[in-house]
Amino acid sequence: MKTYRFSGGEAALNIPEAWSSEDEEDGDVTVYYSDAPDAGVLRCRARVFHNPTQLVTQSAVDALILGMAGRLVPNSEHEPETTAEDTRMITYVQELLEADPPVIVAGWLVGIVAPPHSAPVISYTYMVPGPAATSSSTLHELELIEAAIRSAEYSLAPTFVTDTDTGAEAG
Repeated sequence: MKTYRFSGGEAALNIPEAWSSEDEEDGDVTVYYSDAPDAGVLRCRARVFHNPTQLVTQSAVDALILGMAGRLVPNSEHEPETTAEDTRMITYVQELLEADPPVIVAGWLVGIVAPPHSAPVISYTYMVPGPAATSSSTLHELELIEAAIRSAEYSLAPTFVTDTDTGAEAG
């Protein structure tokens, strides 16, 4: 395994040594993938939400990741779980049948309670072509990814940049 550290310091994630990585053009998302046929692609994006006038609590982080999950997978119910001290997570699975070929998306939203005014959120999505979704190699990769996400090191003191769309600070 090798460790990838997010540029803003939000997390350190262990990924398989043989996986390649590249940053997408906007520099906001990092993509990891295996060279195996029909292998999935893991996309990681970290943002830090900062509100200088409101204290960040577990319930505020839950509301944030529930809102994000609701936009990603409408009409589904999610229950945040505690994965480590000050870390909350939602998992979801989505079928994109209109894609050609159809794609299965497994997703994890990890929110970090970073008092007094910050809430880093890391979005992980693993996309795999539908026909390969139930293969033993895909199921093994999903187990590795979920274990890596659950055991990742999450930071309570990430770096901030201004999110110009909302006026809030985001990393």
